[in-house]
Amino acid sequence: AAEKSGLELDVFAVQTVLPVSICAIIVMAAAAFFWNKYLDKKENTPMEKIDVSEIKADAPAFYAALPFLPIIGVFLFNGRTIPGLSLD
Repeated sequence: AAEKSGLELDVFAVQTVLPVSICAIIVMAAAAFFWNKYLDKKENTPMEKIDVSEIKADAPAFYAALPFLPIIGVFLFNGRTIPGLSLD
């Protein structure tokens, strides 16, 4: 799509894909919130408060960086960051 539009991949990703993605994330977050609230009422799920210190999270810290790898790839392989390194 970036090639057909005549834009560089990183410019296309930031100017076109990023705004659409942000809007989609906001809409999906709102839909998930209301859908889950509806299902909780439908199934009569009790709302109870829990202590967050009881939740055990033992995932490796580098998992937090994994969603950013495609974004880093777009800027790394654009052909300008490292000359000669590009996706054709």
